[in-house]
Amino acid sequence: MAGGLERYGLAMLWAVTQSMDAEAGGSRPADPQIAAFLERRFMANDPAGLAAMARLLATEPDRTDELAAVAPTTLVAFGAADDAWSPEIQRRTASRLAAQVVSFPEAAHSPAAEAPEPTATALVTFWMRSEGSGQHPPAEEDL
Repeated sequence: MAGGLERYGLAMLWAVTQSMDAEAGGSRPADPQIAAFLERRFMANDPAGLAAMARLLATEPDRTDELAAVAPTTLVAFGAADDAWSPEIQRRTASRLAAQVVSFPEAAHSPAAEAPEPTATALVTFWMRSEGSGQHPPAEEDL
């Protein structure tokens, strides 16, 4: 994969992913500043790093159950329209971790960029409630 990224470049990969997203019914963020930020962030990647990440995602075993045995209070937060990791998979993983779940209806794969205020509120609320409590996090509807 790294060879392909080096030959065609990140710009080509960005164009292909945007085309695939559009074909799947996805849309660019309505705010042009957010859209530009997401593109800049993607273009700042190291092609070798992306290739290594893809290889690891495709080959590493699922160790969620091992993590669940030692995990601290955990939050799984994601955009409801996430096109990189299925929200259903994220909910199942959260369940296996006994984690709290927050889904942002106004976001896709980057809630911090696409829904910054609700993301910040959810994170601060989670941290404040779980810091030092040693208890499981509050239910999703409590946030």
